[in-house]
Amino acid sequence: MQNKIDTNLDEIDFMCTKSNEEGKNYNLKICTWNVSGIRAVIKKNGMDYIIKEDADIVALQETKCDKDKLPNEVKLPGYHHYFVDSKKPGYCGVALFSKEKPISVKYGLNNSDFDSEGRMITAEFPEFFIVNVYLKNPKTNTKNAGFTKEERGDMTDFLATGFIDTFRLLYPDKEGAYTFWSYFANARNKDIGWRLDYFLVSERMKNKVCDNVIRKQVYGRDNWPVKLFINL
Repeated sequence: MQNKIDTNLDEIDFMCTKSNEEGKNYNLKICTWNVSGIRAVIKKNGMDYIIKEDADIVALQETKCDKDKLPNEVKLPGYHHYFVDSKKPGYCGVALFSKEKPISVKYGLNNSDFDSEGRMITAEFPEFFIVNVYLKNPKTNTKNAGFTKEERGDMTDFLATGFIDTFRLLYPDKEGAYTFWSYFANARNKDIGWRLDYFLVSERMKNKVCDNVIRKQVYGRDNWPVKLFINL
């Protein structure tokens, strides 16, 4: 039995009725998705899902496409579009779509040692900043990227500086909450995977989060989209 590849958008409930700790419903929807190739996700009708999700902000990782070669289908109407690519063709790259035009947009860390691979976009809005970032350390993670001791330790240290993992904030004991699965051994149908995709917020925003949803009904890639509902 092979992993399912076709998405039925009619099976997905795109609404959120949960209120946050302040008793407010969401007024901002943000979607993040590691697409592992923007051209590939277009072929798998992934843009149809993004349109149907109708998020206020969409953050994509691993677009793997030079900015001057982006397909027209990527530039969705109704959004401002921001892309950063890697100097190495077909590698990394992130994109940010926003219905509201940001006050400012920055690419990378302004550090030549780190900015050649196209891993980060930061957008400033009146009430918040959003950072779309794709991380991996190829020197230490060549065999087990995503679950090494170094990665887990660094993540723990980062959260300790004042950031909140919104999924664990809402679902501290939930098991099987994966966002990535391997193509091998029918892993997706067996629900065997890793949680590699996160929405992190600063401490001051934790009570504003309404829900964090993993869209397991979306097929065609090795990562599931993740949705954050928040009131800001």
